[in-house]
Amino acid sequence: MTASREAAQALRESEAFSTTILESSPDCIKVLDADGRLLRMNAPGQRLMEIDDFESIRGMACTDLWPVDGRGDLLAALEDARRVGTGRFRG
Repeated sequence: MTASREAAQALRESEAFSTTILESSPDCIKVLDADGRLLRMNAPGQRLMEIDDFESIRGMACTDLWPVDGRGDLLAALEDARRVGTGRFRG
């Protein structure tokens, strides 16, 4: 039982660390699923994009947040993420 509790504590600490990193960045950081749908966005990003309620866009394709003519780099980053595990996009 001790190993299980230690693993649970380590997971909580890891999640707290990840949240701290995400929320401390002034950049808009989005976490997407493999299909490019929004799972999470940090609070500074929500402010930058003037999103008052993230729940209203959770699950939306991230490409839907960009103008059609500006999606090329975003689509390339999504393809990189599928191919090698991470993708970066700056827009």
